[in-house]
Amino acid sequence: MLKNLKIGHRLMVLVALLIVFMTMVGMLGLQGIKTTDAALDTVYNDRVVPLRDLKIIADMYAVNIVDTTHKARNGGLSYAEALKNIDTASQIIHKKWQDYLATFLVDEEKKLVAQIEPLMIAADREVARIHAILEAGKADQLAEFAAKSLYPGIDPVSEKFGALIDVQIEVAKAEYEASQIRYDRLRTLMIGLLAGAVVLGIGFSAVIIRSITLPVRHVSAIIERLAKGDLSVDLTDDGRQDEIGEMVRAAALIVSTLKAVAGDLGALIEAARTGALSTRADPARHAGEFAVLVGGVNDLVEILTAPLFEVASVMAKLAAGDVRGRITGAYEGDLRALKGNVNRSLEALVSLLDEISVFAQAMAGGDVTRSIDGSYQGDFAAIKVNLNQAAAQLRAVIGEVADSTAQVALSATETTAAAVDVSRQAASQMITLAEVSSAIEQTAAAVGEIARSAERASSLAGETAIAAENGQTKLTHLSAVVESIHKGNARIGQISSLITTIADKTYVLALNAGLEAVRAGEHGRGFGLIAHQITKLAEEVAGATRDIRSLIDEAAGTVQSGVVAAQAAGSAITQIVGSARDSGATVQAIAAAIDEQNAMTHVLKDRVTHLHMVGQTTAGAAEEISATMGSLSEMAQRLKAASDRIRFA
Repeated sequence: MLKNLKIGHRLMVLVALLIVFMTMVGMLGLQGIKTTDAALDTVYNDRVVPLRDLKIIADMYAVNIVDTTHKARNGGLSYAEALKNIDTASQIIHKKWQDYLATFLVDEEKKLVAQIEPLMIAADREVARIHAILEAGKADQLAEFAAKSLYPGIDPVSEKFGALIDVQIEVAKAEYEASQIRYDRLRTLMIGLLAGAVVLGIGFSAVIIRSITLPVRHVSAIIERLAKGDLSVDLTDDGRQDEIGEMVRAAALIVSTLKAVAGDLGALIEAARTGALSTRADPARHAGEFAVLVGGVNDLVEILTAPLFEVASVMAKLAAGDVRGRITGAYEGDLRALKGNVNRSLEALVSLLDEISVFAQAMAGGDVTRSIDGSYQGDFAAIKVNLNQAAAQLRAVIGEVADSTAQVALSATETTAAAVDVSRQAASQMITLAEVSSAIEQTAAAVGEIARSAERASSLAGETAIAAENGQTKLTHLSAVVESIHKGNARIGQISSLITTIADKTYVLALNAGLEAVRAGEHGRGFGLIAHQITKLAEEVAGATRDIRSLIDEAAGTVQSGVVAAQAAGSAITQIVGSARDSGATVQAIAAAIDEQNAMTHVLKDRVTHLHMVGQTTAGAAEEISATMGSLSEMAQRLKAASDRIRFA
């Protein structure tokens, strides 16, 4: 039956049922609220307000009458103020009592009221007495009244008012307990009604909701599959006459329409995938917005293919080396952005290529100070940075080469000067060696002469006594010759020291030349070998000089011995007659010493000859160094001239 009811009718039945239960619950609630309000009204107007009035009346008796009387008696209040307080209290008491009597009184209250009214009349009489005493101003009567008559006239009324207050509290409590009972009864009834309404509502709602949600869930699942692109769904019309049946039939129509549209769109996509961009769908096969959609897809294909063809044309020109091609068609939206991006990319490429061309032309002209200054992004920026870094490194290398060339040229000039100085020192050394050789030859001649003299002295030893004066003369000459030999040895020592100094300087110059050769790198390799040979020659010269110095020292010692012997011979010449035999032995010793000196002189001559040969070799090496450094200087000047043509700063 529910299948043929509209969903709205079903919901109306459910809502009507819920409204009935809600009305019943509401009416019960209103009744309970009304009863509670009446109880609260009674409690407030018939109990709380009378309780307040009774409290005020009791306070008027206790404060404004009793306390005022005592204060007037004690002088705490004037009689006029006391009269005013008593009059005020009398007015308030009668007003509040009438208000109380106008409220609803229970039986117990009525009994107490009947008891209180005679007491209030008696109390009013006592109040009148106080009033008269105060007006008369009789203090002794006031004191007597306060001591004997005040409390017996007022206390009974106060006690009854206390009883009335207790009755108000008891009645209010009884009303509260009755309200609690009514509340419990009403709550139980409302809970029962609510429970019944909930059970019936849930049951009926479940039936109605199930009759709606199950078919709706089925149709929703089908629509969800359609939303996910699954067009293989199968909808069956079960003849329902409600909205769900209409929904099923509409969904079936949607499926059929979507399948047709999807077929045409799939054909267009497949054609585009295979490159057939001229394929179009037929909008007449569809109705309404779907026809517009298919036509829009056709237009979209047209719009998309136009810039693609232009991009292909521009790319073809770019591949052929023509970077001036641009997209000129009028497009909108993202296609316009595509056009702008492609054209901007080409502009950026052309700008970069133009700057690279100017950059390369400047470098070809020897100007390496040029850099690429344009603003680029991405890989173009990386190319710009790499080219600028390469140019900067090239500038740095060329600058270092120029500095190194200048240093090499300076070092070559200094080394050439050093080589010239070495050559000059070698020439000076050759001259000195020649002088040494001449001195050694003179020494050898002198030693030979001394030897011959010694031989003659030995042969004439037997004739010493006869030729004493002649021997003295010869001995004097011998002393002079020995002294000359001694001076020659000193001169040879000075020359040996000079040769040692020259050898040390040559060694230092050779070391400096070796260092300059290392700084010159490949160009100074040959010069380094020559400097090494000079170092070895300097070491050999130094060694030979040390040998010569040793021989000179030995010869000096021997000559010194000859000098001593000659001096001894001079001192003994006066005894030559008596000591002829001793003189002969002495002359023989001198002859032997002179022979040894002669042998040493020949050895020294050989050393000096070897040193002369070493000096010649040193001079030749110095000339070779000078020639090599001249060539190296010319190469450095050519390299400097070449680097000067390049602008790097």
